[in-house]
Amino acid sequence: MSYFHLVLGYLPFVGIVLGFVLLFWGQGRGHVGYTKVGLLALAFAAVAVVLAWLTGGQISQPRVHYSISPELVSHHVTAARTLLWAVWLSGGFSLLAYAAITRRHRRYERLLWTALGLSFITLLLLAQVVYWGRRLHPPGSEVDENTPTALAK
Repeated sequence: MSYFHLVLGYLPFVGIVLGFVLLFWGQGRGHVGYTKVGLLALAFAAVAVVLAWLTGGQISQPRVHYSISPELVSHHVTAARTLLWAVWLSGGFSLLAYAAITRRHRRYERLLWTALGLSFITLLLLAQVVYWGRRLHPPGSEVDENTPTALAK
């Protein structure tokens, strides 16, 4: 199940990064098309993060024979839970902004800038999840002795 988590963990990563870049590019250059695709990518990330969370929940309790540090797992799970809420919030605002652009609502600029700000915060939280998750090497992986890992020495 951990390999599904590693594979599905890239879906929200791609959605958040791509969504932020396209939304930033679209806002900076005034391209509505890039902005709309960026907003939809952030909404996709809000759905994809649920898949990553569900597959990661079953491996959140470290197995004794893997010698995984419970503290590192706890840091990763806490960061992932925060990211989950941030991605949902960012995806929700992205859908609202997409609907406002499509209907040409007069306040869509505020929603776009809010979605852009939330996606940037989400990007920072994603970096924290990746930071802690990277230390949870699967068993049998090559580990440099100078790199701090979750594997007991």
